[in-house]
Amino acid sequence: MLSYYQNLGAGQTEWVLSIIFMILRKFAMSPSKSGQEFVKHFGSEAIYECFSILQRNMSRNLKGNPDEEEEKLMLSISCIYFLKYCSYNPYLQPYFSYKDVGYCLKSSLKNEEKLLNELTHE
Repeated sequence: MLSYYQNLGAGQTEWVLSIIFMILRKFAMSPSKSGQEFVKHFGSEAIYECFSILQRNMSRNLKGNPDEEEEKLMLSISCIYFLKYCSYNPYLQPYFSYKDVGYCLKSSLKNEEKLLNELTHE
């Protein structure tokens, strides 16, 4: 599904993915039949892909490129909001208990901390 996007910095990829996660968030939150179908058939894959994209996005060093840094931030925020709202859905909550999820979050935060430390020591 979203794994097609290998190079997050190419063109408008961050913007496109941000919009996709905003739309997916609306489906995940929707009590409608289409929302329930999304959750049932694509919810777990969307969560997995979102964690993967978040981890890759947070590991990118964009020092000195404010436009790319802004796009990186926009994508990270969209991913986090999508995951936050998915975590409210009882059907999707089990997909947040896997050890890969914990590793992804830990890795993302460590990458961001590393990049921040590099910026402050220059």
